[in-house]
Amino acid sequence: MPILPAAHDKEMKERLMVENKKAAELKAAKAASSEPQSLAKAEDHKATPGPALVGGDQDLGPIESKEALKKRAEELNK
Repeated sequence: MPILPAAHDKEMKERLMVENKKAAELKAAKAASSEPQSLAKAEDHKATPGPALVGGDQDLGPIESKEALKKRAEELNK
């Protein structure tokens, strides 16, 4: 591993201090903002929405009997 000169270390330390200070200020600004937090709560994961309905007003066609559906399945599976 190469040995870096002491001047480089001093510059790096100063740069890191400035970056850390900016990051701390940004974090404090976010915490102080009046916007609501977007973290999920336990209630958000307990939803039971039920079946998805396509289009709501969309006509799904006439209801067919079990026999008609069975006959159609047999025709398609030939």
